[in-house]
Amino acid sequence: MKIISTNKKLLWLSVILAFVLTGCATAPDRPKTATPGDYEFTKTYVSWLTKKLMDDNDIPAVSIALVDDQKIVWQQGFGLANVKSETPATANTVYRVGSIAKLFTDSAAMKLAEEGKINIDQPLVKVLPEFSIRNRFKNVGAVTPRNIMTHHSGLPVDILRGMWTENSDERFTKVVDLLKDDYMAYPPNYIYSYSNVALSLLGHAIEKASGQSYEDYVDQVMIKPLGMTDTGFIEENVFRPYLASGYAGSDEIKPGQLRDRPAGGLYSNVTDLSRLLSMVFANGKSRDGQQVLKAETVQEMIRRQNVNVPLDFKFDIGLGWFLVRQGIDGTDKVISHGGGTPCFFSQIIGLPEHKLGVVVLSNSCSGGSTVADVGVAALKLALEAKTGYRQPLKTKITKAPVAEHPSDEQLDKFVGRYATWLGLINVARDDDRLKAKISGWDFDLVPLTDGKFSIVFKLFGMFPIRNLYGIDLDNVTLNPVVVDGRSIVVMRFKGRDQIFGERVIPEAIPESWLAKLGTLEVQGTDNNMRFSGNRLVNDDGILVMQYRLKMPVLPETRASLPIRPISDTEAIILGLGRGMGETVRIVNVGGTEVLRFSGFDAVWTSYDNGRAIGQSEFALKPHLQPSISRQGTSQ
Repeated sequence: MKIISTNKKLLWLSVILAFVLTGCATAPDRPKTATPGDYEFTKTYVSWLTKKLMDDNDIPAVSIALVDDQKIVWQQGFGLANVKSETPATANTVYRVGSIAKLFTDSAAMKLAEEGKINIDQPLVKVLPEFSIRNRFKNVGAVTPRNIMTHHSGLPVDILRGMWTENSDERFTKVVDLLKDDYMAYPPNYIYSYSNVALSLLGHAIEKASGQSYEDYVDQVMIKPLGMTDTGFIEENVFRPYLASGYAGSDEIKPGQLRDRPAGGLYSNVTDLSRLLSMVFANGKSRDGQQVLKAETVQEMIRRQNVNVPLDFKFDIGLGWFLVRQGIDGTDKVISHGGGTPCFFSQIIGLPEHKLGVVVLSNSCSGGSTVADVGVAALKLALEAKTGYRQPLKTKITKAPVAEHPSDEQLDKFVGRYATWLGLINVARDDDRLKAKISGWDFDLVPLTDGKFSIVFKLFGMFPIRNLYGIDLDNVTLNPVVVDGRSIVVMRFKGRDQIFGERVIPEAIPESWLAKLGTLEVQGTDNNMRFSGNRLVNDDGILVMQYRLKMPVLPETRASLPIRPISDTEAIILGLGRGMGETVRIVNVGGTEVLRFSGFDAVWTSYDNGRAIGQSEFALKPHLQPSISRQGTSQ
């Protein structure tokens, strides 16, 4: 599911104006040449950058560890792990590290593959026979551990209901039952689509294959052999004294427990996580020489797996590890993974060729871009210090000149409506320029001579804003293309191409769904997930599901999801990528029709056509229903 941030406009204005009007502190002078093996300037510059970004983004604490092969050459904490107690952050401070947990899950699965207990290319059902999910795609492959680890399984992203819980005993093994009545979002190996649900299934499979709990097996084959002493999936007494508090602004938050531990439930510190990088650099050996994974296993995990996936463009991923260059030059491969939970962010990046790596952790809801920027800067300068290869600290893309007289063809091929991760976007022609409306804001799309477009946004039509939604607009181009028969917009950002949105063609909305336009109320919510403003609307010929979602530590967010009915009782979320392609269903619960999505049921409280709720009729015989098979049961 993709949710669009919609802070109140006054808050947006104050934040943006602060960004425009605030000056930047002066960076330390950079030596013209680097002394081989001397990381002093790396430490000086990264310390300055960290403190600046902490101040800019209101982040209480950041911890960092820089690794050269089997040694930590620098580790430090900045700020306060707990503001009230004035506890300073150190390299030993323990944070929630979110999705970095996936690297441990994937590594544990590969350990079982080494032992012959899991075949990563066989259907998941071979090791997890309980797995079953509906499938409307014909002649497609199976969900396997391999395509789970590369996020090409085609499974839904999340099951929101129960994802966060106050009960630490809530088990991710429930996910397999929650999926039985759900649908695949895509055929396996069709497109990169990040899935936490899939990693929970892999964790369940690890339990089945190992005969142990997931947590115990990961501890046995990864955490302890690597020498990690402050890493685990629950708040162990041994590291609780070192545990950082999370912050949303100045407010300390108490997040619930994550059900999907294999996807994001890990606690650790920079010192421990640096050992994972050292293991990769040593081809599977721990710092004390223990063979944790076979050398060929490590090499397979950092090898590109998605070579023949057209919709992935030049995005590379291994087994768990992302292989995105991050703007770092002078190396053959960059491996990385990030993580984010309320309110913690993490980043781990490595350069296997040069045996350099960095871990950065923070304890703030606003720390996402900071851990990434600090990590990349640290590795660029460390690589320069180790090899002498001069690195650009700021990566800028080269754009073609502005097209002074763009052709009608160039402009018209972009005009339309698009399902994007920012919601439904309208692109319209304005003479020889294009206008895009995103979340109530107007943007200019400026045509370039190579057929691509730049994005320009001016607050009040006067103040140029270069950073929005965490994106540096100066380093972005958009390109409308057709791939695999689908009209999409490709965004080039941070040195790689990715799908920004897919064109939505308005179709006649079936009468069965027009009769359902109206207001709904989500059932079974708790303090971890509170919905409001739930509506099903007709947006100029496109059926749209709207809602607002409030979680305890985050600003209220708004979703506007275009959907296409495929039967009287089912519709698919339009677009390509994470959270899209998933199914919304109308089901009969005790004689009442409810709208079901991501584990939640919503009941109608009013219809736009004025029909009384008591006159509602559930459609028992959908006349548009396509043929359906199942993933899992026949394999």
